[in-house]
Amino acid sequence: MYYGSRAARLLRELVSVYSPTFMEDDAAKLLVDEAWSLGFSAAWRDAVGNARLLVEPSEPVEDPPRVALVSHIDTVPGWVEPSSPPGVVRGRGAVDAKAPLAAMVVAASLYRPRRILVEVVAAVGEEGPSHGAWYLVDSGWKADVVIIGEPTNTTKVAIGYRGGARFRVRCQGEPGHASSSWLYRSACSLAVEAYQAIEELSEPTAKGYTFTVTWMSCGSGGNIVADEAQLEVDLRIPPGGSLEEALKRLEARLPEGCIAERPSSWLPPVSVKPSSPAPRALIRALLAEGYRAQPVVKAGTSDMNILYQVAGSIAAYGPGRSELSHTRYEEITIAELDLAVRVYINALRELEKTLARTRAPA
Repeated sequence: MYYGSRAARLLRELVSVYSPTFMEDDAAKLLVDEAWSLGFSAAWRDAVGNARLLVEPSEPVEDPPRVALVSHIDTVPGWVEPSSPPGVVRGRGAVDAKAPLAAMVVAASLYRPRRILVEVVAAVGEEGPSHGAWYLVDSGWKADVVIIGEPTNTTKVAIGYRGGARFRVRCQGEPGHASSSWLYRSACSLAVEAYQAIEELSEPTAKGYTFTVTWMSCGSGGNIVADEAQLEVDLRIPPGGSLEEALKRLEARLPEGCIAERPSSWLPPVSVKPSSPAPRALIRALLAEGYRAQPVVKAGTSDMNILYQVAGSIAAYGPGRSELSHTRYEEITIAELDLAVRVYINALRELEKTLARTRAPA
């Protein structure tokens, strides 16, 4: 059976609703309404706005194992006009991550679990503070297996994500009259030196640390040599790395007069073994469709960095070319959606077998 048209129809509806972080209400309501028409056992929005959809097991099971398909319904800001050329869906979120979400919803609606509970979570805030995922953790929610719906180029399985933090570098110069600027050390000059040092520290690989200056400012204008400068830095930390090691490397390279402020919080990296239940199920699911899956560590972060705390096993998979995420050219083919629905269904079937062996029947 071909599932691409079903997923494409839902995706078109989702991308037609603008839903950047903190503005997800309309899209979440649409999804809950759609869930009822698709035959889900229950559908609601929780206290922070996550859309939650349930498929209950067909057999009576006390405390059934929970398999959660978790994607996010928010997008980065910036409207991309939706369109549907032949075989394609375009629009903001068509890749990241409304396509994985649509495929998950269709897969869950078609799968008929016997002894497991299947939950789809359309989380809010993933492109921001991830308050949707943190709410699940803080409320005591748990799942035996979590599959994160993020674009993995359709035939790859993400077994890890880098961690991340945002912080500022502050530089202190010496103010003076701009007509005699050579007598003073400008904070703007320090900021340029700091920028170069930060750029040189970055490693162009998901296995390394990446430091990216995303904003900088110096001086107050007029005829005064700048005495203060600030740079905002986005840091990515590879599996096995740490915030302390990253800051140590940075501090050793910053010019005198510049200091890195320690971030108030940071997200540790996450990495799992390919042989654990979630990635193994996804790898086998792809193999059943004729694809040899490639386990990868993603360069960014996702809700996998948070939900691994409450998951017995976790991995990420989804349709879409990740290089199109957050761009003006987000698009996905209906063939990619079809394959993703099949993979999610195959993975649910595989996981139900695995959980049946590890959990005694009621």
